[in-house]
This record gives sequence, C-alpha cells and structure tokens, in this order.
Amino acid sequence: MECPRKDRNKHGGGVLVAVSDLLEATMETSLDRSCEIVWAKVKLKENITISSAGVEKLLRNLDPRKAIGPDQISPRVVREVAVCIPCKLLEHIIVSEVMAYCEQHQILCPQQHGFRKGRSCETQLLGLVDEVSTTLENGHQEDLLVLDFSKAFDKVSYSLLVHKLRSYGIDCKVNVWVQEFLSNRKQAVIVNGARSEYVPVESGVPQGSVLGPSMFLLFINDLPSGLSSSTRMFADDTACHKVIKVERDQVHLQEDLDKLADWEQRWKMSFHPQKCLTVHITRGTRKWEWDYQLHGHKLQKEPQVKYLGVTLTKDLKWGPHIENISNRANRSLGFIRRNIRINSKAIKEAAYNALVRSTLEYASTVWDPYTAKDIHAVEKVQRRAARWVCCRYRQSSSVGDMLQDLQWESLQTRRKRARLATFYKGHHGFATVDSQYLPSVSRPKRQTRRLHPLSYDIPFCRTAYRQFSFFPRTVAEWNSLPSEMVAAPSLASFRDRVTHLH
Repeated sequence: MECPRKDRNKHGGGVLVAVSDLLEATMETSLDRSCEIVWAKVKLKENITISSAGVEKLLRNLDPRKAIGPDQISPRVVREVAVCIPCKLLEHIIVSEVMAYCEQHQILCPQQHGFRKGRSCETQLLGLVDEVSTTLENGHQEDLLVLDFSKAFDKVSYSLLVHKLRSYGIDCKVNVWVQEFLSNRKQAVIVNGARSEYVPVESGVPQGSVLGPSMFLLFINDLPSGLSSSTRMFADDTACHKVIKVERDQVHLQEDLDKLADWEQRWKMSFHPQKCLTVHITRGTRKWEWDYQLHGHKLQKEPQVKYLGVTLTKDLKWGPHIENISNRANRSLGFIRRNIRINSKAIKEAAYNALVRSTLEYASTVWDPYTAKDIHAVEKVQRRAARWVCCRYRQSSSVGDMLQDLQWESLQTRRKRARLATFYKGHHGFATVDSQYLPSVSRPKRQTRRLHPLSYDIPFCRTAYRQFSFFPRTVAEWNSLPSEMVAAPSLASFRDRVTHLH
C-alpha cells in the first residue's frame, strides 16, 4: 500500500511514506498483532518516558507569539488530541487504496456526490436543477421526493457492511482489518463528571474517523439499483424524482418508493417518514396530484423544499431562496456590526467575507438570478456592508464610491465568474457533472471566426427560466471568451484571466 499521493508534497509527507512502508507488512488478522509488529520494528537509541505532567508543563510555558514550526500549526490553536495518530495514518492509507480501487472499477454509483473527489453539493444540484428545468421546458411536471434517513451513520450494521465489502471485491486483509477496526467498541455517557456503564457498540461507522464516510458510501451504494426514477445522493441526503406525463408515472414513482422501503428493511436502515417531503414542480395549468406513501404514512406535500441548502419551489423560481439567504446574511451582518466596534477596515472586511458574503454565494452557480428584483435583493446586502466597513452612513454618501474604494466587485460579476470557473472544471474533468443530462453541450463545435475551438452548441430554449439556467447561460458566455482564456493551463490561471477580462 502507498500513502495518499496528495500528502507526499506536504510537510510530513516523508513520515507518511515511512509509516506506509512500516505498516505494509503488518496487515495481520489482528490489530493487537499488528501493533506488536510495529513496536518491534521501532528501534529507539534510548528509553523515552513521556508523562502527562511533562506535556502540561511544556504547554503552560509555550510562547504563542513564536513562529509556526515545520508542521505549519500555530501554537495558538493547540488543543487536546484524543485520537491515535498511527491509526489515523493507517486509515488514510486504507481509504486511499479502497477509493482508488472503487473508482478504477466504477463500483460507486454515479448518483453519489458525497465524499468523492470532483463532486460536491454544487455538482449534485446542477444536475438536478438542469433535469428539472428541462422537464418544465418540455411542458411536463417533475415530482420530487426528498427522503430523510433516521440516524443513517449510526445504523450501519457491521456484519452487513463486511458482507458488502466482500461483494465489491474488497476482501482478504483489508476486509479483516476493517472488521477488527469496527469490533470491540464500547461507549459511555458522562454527565457532570458521572459516567455511565460502558455498553458495546454494535452498529454505526465511527463518527470523526477517516474510514467512516467511505464505508458509509459503500454501504449505501446499491440503494438506487432497480429504480426507474432518477435518484441523487449526497451521503445520506437522498432525492428521488421523476418526469410526470400521465398518472401511471406517479404509480411508478410510488413503486420505487416501495422498493426503497424494502431496501431499508433488508439492510437494517430506516427512513423518517415524518421528515420526508414531496413537491410537485410544474408551470403548467394542470397539476398531477398524488399522495405518496412510505410505510403507510402519507408524505407531506410542500410548495417548496430545501435540498442541500438550496430552496427548490413548485415553479422553480429562485425568489424564495434569495429571500432566505438575504435574511440570513442580514442577520449575520447585524451580528458582526454589534460585536465588532473597532474601525479597522481589514477586520471588518474579513468578517464580512467569512460570515456574510459566503452565505450569499453558496451554490450561486445553481440559482444565479436574472431578474432585476432578485439581483438587487442580493446586492442590497453588500451595499449595507460597504457602509458599515467604511463608516459612512449619510444618505448623501455614494455607495458606489465606497465599493470602488474597497475594490469590491458586484456579486453578480462574482457569480458569473464562478459559473465560468465551474464550467472550466467540468470541461477539463476537474469536476463531475453527469453529461447524460446534457447531450446538447457535449460536442465542441468546429472553430469559426467568432468561436474558439473549445466552443459548445448552445441548447435551444423556449423559456426564460431554461435559458438562464446554468448550462445554456454559461455555454453562451464560455463561447464568447477569447481562445487563449479557455485554454488556460490551470484553474487559477483561468480565474485570473477572467478577473482581468471583467
């Protein structure tokens, strides 16, 4: 086994390589035996005694004003550590090998965007919204079911997980090591210094571990199998949706929901029916109504639902989402205004970027507005922040001048640049957006006088909400870029060139 390649060029990379070489031959049938072998291989020139009192003394006398060491960790952030470092390193090694094996053999389902390289909430939402907007463009209805697991990570059966690992070809020593890693775990509760009795832990991937998320992905990997509807997952956040043209389509979606109920019972997982929601998305005059049921419980119908932090409405309009994030951003701005009373522009600006602007820009490539009302609602928050940073509240003061002094671009410009950067990552394979939903932008055009060789066909759109969705809108902007810009050798270079262009 080898340590993750991304760690080789960082501080400590040599240590990871050494630990990898040291542990390569220790994948025995028992963790205890592995520890004995590792300890036997460690040759110390002299005995070393480490006491808690000695460590506490060093920490009390530590000068936090000194520069950071080779580990790049500031003394100001030193805190208690309750993990076994060799175990963490070994987890990194095993996870790297297991995930590389899964990607090589295409074991992980393409619908899963959680804890995977090149995938994120943003890529998940881009595919979902693109498919729904295409459905509305064609005059049909899309029924969306947002499903909620009950304590998903805590209910993973150890024996069933090992069975699934074996079925995926992850067998022999790695499988045995995972069994040992999960077995003989106990837990207790401490309240006001009083501790309960230890009880054995019989299910659940360890929270906070390196191995846990990957094991959960493999455990839930076969959930979409055999479904006729589209299923999307970000770890345990699951959405099931289907185009509704006739009533029979809703029957099929209900059948898929029944299959999901069978899956959870077979693998000892459980959905939370009271938290599962339904939304009928359409802009037509006729709506196909249906009461979807899970375990005999009717799923609650909502005019809008929040999925991965973005509000999706029954007509796929972004006004409610923009209102939600604007209110949250204004509350955050009010909080930092009340608590930061110094006049340092740098500190105020850093607080705004971290707590306010980040809220306004989360997944902005998905919901980037095109109506003047929605654009102004988002910009209004930044204009209020500019007055606070500059301490200029007079009505006669020009906010435009303040923004220019602060060198703050409009949020609309930043969203456009973010969309182009996301498209660049998708074009060059740095991000994964499922192209099966995008046949109209999957073939570059032949170069002409107006188009560079990396231009794409612009999808034909009859409606504004489809025209201003991510792919049709961004393809047109991508095609208008200079050829030397789209051929940038790196994402950082591309972003820099786009910034100077605007």
